[in-house]
Amino acid sequence: MPIIIPEASDSFRDSVATGTRAARTVSAMAGEDVTVSLTPHRIYTIDLTDLVASKGIGAARLLGWRVFHAADHDAVIESYCDENDEDHHFGGVNRGPYVGGTRRALEVAAAHPRVAEEDFEVRLLRLPGIHVSALWLHGTPPEAQLLIPMEPLFSDHDTGTAYPADQFLDDLRPLAEQALADGTNRG
Repeated sequence: MPIIIPEASDSFRDSVATGTRAARTVSAMAGEDVTVSLTPHRIYTIDLTDLVASKGIGAARLLGWRVFHAADHDAVIESYCDENDEDHHFGGVNRGPYVGGTRRALEVAAAHPRVAEEDFEVRLLRLPGIHVSALWLHGTPPEAQLLIPMEPLFSDHDTGTAYPADQFLDDLRPLAEQALADGTNRG
């Protein structure tokens, strides 16, 4: 069974075309070539109040899409969308540390034994208030969800491991509680 790549809207494809031009400009300035787009995936977040309330992965809300562009150094293009996933706007080109972390998490996902047996859609889950991002393998039923934390990671999880989503989110609850208590929630 494959990792499923969701069908993207025309609005998203237009946004990616803008992003591709931007990525090529950035790469050309660095003397690099942008070659191919890889693995478009949706971006989600969970509010820390929902994480503390144990609402689980079902509380995730859509923020936008990302797509990789291979170059001498990986880059990722982000496209933000409305809540209906219809109206997309180019969000920027990122070459930060989560880009490499996403690539490594995709490698872990591809090698996971359940991926050979079940269908999963690749998604990204961001918890910015506690500085955690994870590759989300969205499966059916809801308890089949897996999260693979990505580097850099500010929790005690292993970035090379796929965790059941509920377990991973429950483990992060104390970090979310602390962030809310400190007033550091930026998510």
